[in-house]
Amino acid sequence: MSQFIIATHSYLADGYKHSINFFNTEVKNIHYINAYTKEKNNFVEQLEKLLNEFEDEQVIILTDLPGGSVNKESANFITVTLLVELICL
Repeated sequence: MSQFIIATHSYLADGYKHSINFFNTEVKNIHYINAYTKEKNNFVEQLEKLLNEFEDEQVIILTDLPGGSVNKESANFITVTLLVELICL
């Protein structure tokens, strides 16, 4: 099954998460990363950890701004594996 990672600046990913869960609370293949928040979690480390969990699966990363930092950092992982695709919302 394909895995989806929604990665956005601030808490936009949480908004997507709540909207998706409103329609289907049993979704298991959609994951979320809120980047550059006041919690100051390392976005690249979070993304890399998730990608490592899905070694042999297709992963589609959805980001918020074309050319933004989340989009650029995510694009770096496309060369790591052919199973990663990047789409900007």
